[in-house]
Amino acid sequence: SYQFNLESDDPFIFKYTFEDIVGNRYLVEFKNIPVRKPGKLSNVYELLYYVEDGGSYSVSKIVNVNPYRILQTVFGDILNDFITRCPLAKEIYFVGLGKDREKEFVTSRTRIYKRYLDMNQPNGFSVRQVGNSIKLTRI
Repeated sequence: SYQFNLESDDPFIFKYTFEDIVGNRYLVEFKNIPVRKPGKLSNVYELLYYVEDGGSYSVSKIVNVNPYRILQTVFGDILNDFITRCPLAKEIYFVGLGKDREKEFVTSRTRIYKRYLDMNQPNGFSVRQVGNSIKLTRI
């Protein structure tokens, strides 16, 4: 996987960054999702990751540089680091966004993420797909 940096360990939003071998910069966030009251810390987080595109981060930029190494970095090393640093997290969910012209309800990205997580299950978490989203639950 790629070397990553923890940029913020605020319990409301953890931020990580890394760079691939051709210089694409990535931002990975774990955002706390309020369950009962806005502004109150909950045990539910959403995982989001972006690629830098023209000076800002984007979810739509497609990078074809060693996707397995990117998966291993985001859903392996960074996810496991987050789980270790944030024992409060009981649920983590994310959605595989559709690529241009992708019409299927379950996107190819969701299928790839799920396949990776089934083969590399995060320690102490179960992996479940619900529609086009993936939900990790602490066991």
